[in-house]
Amino acid sequence: MELLTGVASRIVNEVTEIVREEVIVVDQTGTIIAASDRNRIGNFHEGAKIAVDTGKHFIIRKRDVPKLKGVKAGLNLPIMIDGSAVGVIGITGEPSKVIQFGQLIQRMTELIIKEAYSSELLDSKHRGYETFVYEWVNIQDVDFEFRERGEILGIRLDRPKCCILIDLMEKHLTHQDGSALKRATDQTVTDYLRLAFEQNPQDFVVPWGAGRFMVVKDMNEPVQDAKLIERELKQILQEIDRQFQFQAQAGVGTVVHVPEELRRSYQEAKRAISAKGHSEKVVFYSELSLELALAEISTMTRERLIEKVIGSIMNEKDLMDTLDVFIEHNLRLKPTAEALHIHINTLHYRLKRISELTGKSVKRTEDIVSLYIAVHFYHDQAQQPKIV
Repeated sequence: MELLTGVASRIVNEVTEIVREEVIVVDQTGTIIAASDRNRIGNFHEGAKIAVDTGKHFIIRKRDVPKLKGVKAGLNLPIMIDGSAVGVIGITGEPSKVIQFGQLIQRMTELIIKEAYSSELLDSKHRGYETFVYEWVNIQDVDFEFRERGEILGIRLDRPKCCILIDLMEKHLTHQDGSALKRATDQTVTDYLRLAFEQNPQDFVVPWGAGRFMVVKDMNEPVQDAKLIERELKQILQEIDRQFQFQAQAGVGTVVHVPEELRRSYQEAKRAISAKGHSEKVVFYSELSLELALAEISTMTRERLIEKVIGSIMNEKDLMDTLDVFIEHNLRLKPTAEALHIHINTLHYRLKRISELTGKSVKRTEDIVSLYIAVHFYHDQAQQPKIV
């Protein structure tokens, strides 16, 4: 195992806090790779080289200093991992004073390295998952080599799965908070999601960039219906809101039974989460109808339709609010008037004014459909939350 400089620096910092003496970390070649006195980094340390070669602690007294290259009086302790010395930690000072810390410092150093090594292995494993899933949702043919890679990673391609996309929406962050904070948030949310889905080792969470996360959900369990998934996802989204102060929405693709079709489930999850204006926190592709058709309409066409249908009332707040609430209450007059806190006669006047200015009658089905679609597009483009 190679002793990394980042880990060595952490060891120096943590040990210095305990012993309040000069500390060095030396690699297997005897080269100092981290030190509280940075001027010593890169120097050869003969005492540490002896310690790493013998696997035993090596004490340097003042009388020994002139005889050994690059040393100071103190204690050199081999860092033992799986029975081999991967480096040395040296503590400068009167040997009789620093030797009392020897066993504690040696054990502490070995624990730091094991923790860092385990973390690196876990990170490497997750990177393997990420690369594999990125490829999986973008290929059409799943060949033997790809299946073999999945088996090595422990991914069961033969089990039914569905894709879930989770988007974070800005709630309290401002533009000035910067991308560094957003990247940090992405990592913490990724860690949380992996914990949330850890019960099934065949559920895989992959950060998808720009505040989006992909979950490849295993659907091989006996009871995995839409209601159960919806309940589970709603709990997760609520926890994201509580812990990280982000609103979140999930789009769920349909279940696929062969690995070649995961790409389709991914595309469906994208369409589901792109159904803007949808009031549900968890949106299932299988439950979408009109939203799917509307999602296919280009931005330019949307803008033209908005201007053509409701352009004449977009600056009339009372009329726009009235139209919103009227549609929201399924064209029922009394509930609309109550929600707006206005007299029923005032509502009749406003609806008449809307018809006069737009040329669309609120009593004709065709015109109501046009108004509904225009309002839908208007809110989608003007008021949708910004994705992180």
